[in-house]
Amino acid sequence: MTRRSDERGIALILAVFALVVIGALVAGIFYTAQLEQRSGSNALSGQQAADAAQAGIDYAIANWDNAWTTMGTGNSITVSNKQLGSTGAYYTDLVTALNGFTYLVTATGQSKNGSGSVLATRTYGMIYKKNIPTLNVQSSVTVAGGVSVGGSADINGNDVPPTAGGWSSTCAGQPTANQPAIRTDSSVSTHGSPTLTGGTVSHDSTVGTTITDVNQAYNTFINSANVTIAPGTMTSIQPVLNATTHACDRTQTTNWGDPEHESYAAYTVGATTTYPCASYYPIIHVTGDLKVTGNIGQGVLLVDGNFTSGGGFTFYGLVIVKGSITKGTGTSNFYGGLLSESASITDDLTGTINIQYSSCAINTVVSNSAVARPIVQRPFIQY
Repeated sequence: MTRRSDERGIALILAVFALVVIGALVAGIFYTAQLEQRSGSNALSGQQAADAAQAGIDYAIANWDNAWTTMGTGNSITVSNKQLGSTGAYYTDLVTALNGFTYLVTATGQSKNGSGSVLATRTYGMIYKKNIPTLNVQSSVTVAGGVSVGGSADINGNDVPPTAGGWSSTCAGQPTANQPAIRTDSSVSTHGSPTLTGGTVSHDSTVGTTITDVNQAYNTFINSANVTIAPGTMTSIQPVLNATTHACDRTQTTNWGDPEHESYAAYTVGATTTYPCASYYPIIHVTGDLKVTGNIGQGVLLVDGNFTSGGGFTFYGLVIVKGSITKGTGTSNFYGGLLSESASITDDLTGTINIQYSSCAINTVVSNSAVARPIVQRPFIQY
């Protein structure tokens, strides 16, 4: 009888082999799970960075700063790092002036962990074009309705570039065209001894077109307003510099730019003197009646109600008034153009009002206060 081989111990070998196989399967499962977790985490971080970059593009669309449109060609401005909600995603916008009318907004989005380490980065770009309203202002004062001019008011339709501050260089080479002092679709009445250089044009059919263009631009201006003011009286309008950075302090509602290079708004380093608020052309929106007494400003002034110009006030640019324009006490000076639905331009015995037509002043403030919008065709870039 043949004796069977001793097979004792085979079960242990099989058990060890099974444990090795199971261990390998478990390790593979753990590796796969870890890989999936890392892939999911990377995808989440990448999506957060992409969302942040898109948010940066959207921010530029919704919050276009007029300061960006005053940059010289090739210059750039970096918008501070901003967090996307309460997430770990952040974006930084870089705005670059390609030329005088187009701009490249580069938004870099990053996803960060709790310690601030960058997990993913995405960069988007958008090309913008300056959106300049079409305004054909062809007189010193344009009125839809009757105009009454009195006292010693001086309204000049000759197209003269301002000479104060840096206007001479700004306006160099720009065409000029003399215009009437006043255009109206109704009639003009005078009393006292006003000076109306260029004469007046009554019952002018072109006024309706001008007013229509202005009304269409009015809401666009309002949506881009740098300064919004409740009805009332404004005093001491003047440029203000930040005490620490010496930049133009655009947070002050009484800061309407520096058209004449005021000495108190100058910043001097060595032999170089700069006027940081000279390039600030704000859009000022008043939600009702406004009375202004004192000092100086530039830009686009929008008044939903009536506008009373008091003494010692000088303004460069475009004034659009839904109601009437009247003269208070003292002397007021305007360089550019005034538009109104009705006007009573009358002096008192203690002062006068001077209105000088300047197409350069109008074009400059409208161009530099304009916002930018994405171009229609192929504006988007992904890096």
